[in-house]
Amino acid sequence: NEPIWYESISDDERLEDMQDALKALQIESYLGIPISLTNGQPFGTLCAVHYEASQFEEKSIQLLQRIAKLFSYYLELEQFAWKDTLTQLYNRRYLMRQWETEQQHSGALFYLDLDGFKQVNDVYGHETGDKVLIDVAKRLQDSTRSYEDAFSVRIGGDEFLIRFTHQKTKKEYERIAQQLLQKLGPWQTPYAVSTSIGIVLFDDETIKLKTIIQQADRALYAAKKDGKNTFRFADAVSHRVQ
Repeated sequence: NEPIWYESISDDERLEDMQDALKALQIESYLGIPISLTNGQPFGTLCAVHYEASQFEEKSIQLLQRIAKLFSYYLELEQFAWKDTLTQLYNRRYLMRQWETEQQHSGALFYLDLDGFKQVNDVYGHETGDKVLIDVAKRLQDSTRSYEDAFSVRIGGDEFLIRFTHQKTKKEYERIAQQLLQKLGPWQTPYAVSTSIGIVLFDDETIKLKTIIQQADRALYAAKKDGKNTFRFADAVSHRVQ
């Protein structure tokens, strides 16, 4: 949690093993200021480098420390604006902003709803319910970590979305849905919780996010109606939701 600096890398024996790599990057002097969130969690560093040897005055270090502190406050505000406070997943506001700034709308939307969650709150209390939601969020993040084009959203309550921004085949999305059902399937706990999923595939630059969510919600309803702990595609249930 303290600044670190090297005024002349060539003259510093501590960096002997790194000198060739740093010279190739034209770095002769370095100053690094740690950036931490307000809860103390480390985020990264604010770095200043120069191709010549430099002297770092105390005033300069203090100035960069203040900038790093301001940046940590910005990160905290960003989390409040775009993240769900309970699960730390993205929120609906982030989903809408991402949709508005995306140049081309294609991919898939998974709409997830927990089966049996109401009973968890009614029988075991809301504190246990919150723990379940936090656990679900972690499982979603674990399940989508290998997909660079995916991010998870908590819409509210026990409803979640996964947005895939690149196109895949329907068979690939079926495999992903099966994996999610296994990951979020019946837990070895006194309460029985599983997941139902509604899926919409699309490739239309003019389609509205509201329309896709409505279609996914209808597919989710069909999955619930067909026994829960399963998934349905929107195109497979359209004839039932006219």
